Amino acid sequence: MSYLLDTNIISNIVKKNEIVKAKFWELKFREEKFFISVISYYEVKRGLLYASATRQISNFNGFCQEVTVLFYCFTCCYYCAGGINCSAQPRLRSIRPCL
Repeated sequence: MSYLLDTNIISNIVKKNEIVKAKFWELKFREEKFFISVISYYEVKRGLLYASATRQISNFNGFCQEVTVLFYCFTCCYYCAGGINCSAQPRLRSIRPCL
């Protein structure tokens, strides 16, 4: 089976919620496939950068090595993620794309 993880699940894993983390690793051990959307990727990344949460950024980067990030076309990713984050919190500047 495959799973598309939402932002709240990703956040709980990055924050080391033991229940969510244990379930993730249980399923990972069974060789289940995990995906996150580019929108969730940028939502989490923007929140962590805004909070200057360096430990959690490191956790998130490690987590992204365990899942497949579903990037669409580069232009769509960049403008969509930038628009979501900048419109939600106007004082933020856009982040550089990871591609």
